[in-house]
Amino acid sequence: MLRPGAAVRSGSCLAATLTCLAVATACGSGTRVASESSDTKQSGVLTAVSCFAPANCTAVGSYYDTATGPEQALVEHWNGTAWHVSPPPGACVAVGVTTGGAPEAGYWDGRTWRLRPMPLPPHPAQSITLAGVSCSGPRFCVAVGDYSYGVGAMPGRSGRDRTFAERWNGSFWQVTQTVNAASWNRLSAVSCTSPRACTAVGSYAQQFPLAERWNGSAWLSERVPALNKIGYTELTAVSCSTERSCLAAGTYDGGSQAIAESWNAGTWRLSVLPGPPQGEPFVQPAGVSCAGPAACVAVGTDGAGLAEVWSGGRWRITPVPGL
Repeated sequence: MLRPGAAVRSGSCLAATLTCLAVATACGSGTRVASESSDTKQSGVLTAVSCFAPANCTAVGSYYDTATGPEQALVEHWNGTAWHVSPPPGACVAVGVTTGGAPEAGYWDGRTWRLRPMPLPPHPAQSITLAGVSCSGPRFCVAVGDYSYGVGAMPGRSGRDRTFAERWNGSFWQVTQTVNAASWNRLSAVSCTSPRACTAVGSYAQQFPLAERWNGSAWLSERVPALNKIGYTELTAVSCSTERSCLAAGTYDGGSQAIAESWNAGTWRLSVLPGPPQGEPFVQPAGVSCAGPAACVAVGTDGAGLAEVWSGGRWRITPVPGL
């Protein structure tokens, strides 16, 4: 996981997810960017990506280098042909939970973090997760996640795992009610193109993909196809290029197969992502970003870092330097 570094006070964990209003990147004081020439890196992972044009994408993640010690930040830029290591710009919003379990947001202006507490979910929660955040502008952001409550804080007869969302209006965060179709529900990512158009994805009932749509006043559930097999399917990333076009990525059967779901004017369609040349499956899609309906990039890990590019007809694996 990419870590913001010393600029965030002790006791905070804001690296859970972030969105950047001006330029897509991970940000924070004290982070390092990988060098392409390093031969001491042992493993790396890309965890999020954002695109502003088909030839302008930035992916972020982390790597472990035996020469520099603990996990370091990694930022890569896609120019339409190849990936290159690039330094991280700023202007970001991050959300997560403190070590005490309270939701919190951080605002990065390119120089410092400013922290602000967020409201709690509607039920007394034993645990809270904020997994995704998206901003369509400086005065509108949405964060999504889930929380557990009830005896044992586990799904079942006496416990529940419910989704929730929070909206930022430029002054404060406010909890909004989401759809919960089962006793076990999870939202992992969200993408907003305007204050009246957001799509959040995840899973429910411990086996089915979940998608919910914000229309400006309420969250509505949507029908999402799944592989015609028995196994746990979860959507872990989503990107909407317009109010009528989104793409989500996730995994099936605990990561044995990577999948993508494309949404066009109300209908979701399922596709399967190819595995890497080594024969290992693309087990963990962690981030996806689309500059248009036929221009998307998905990043994640197959034990190392991996990126795949969607051009409207098929997915294509692209090499990533430094991983």
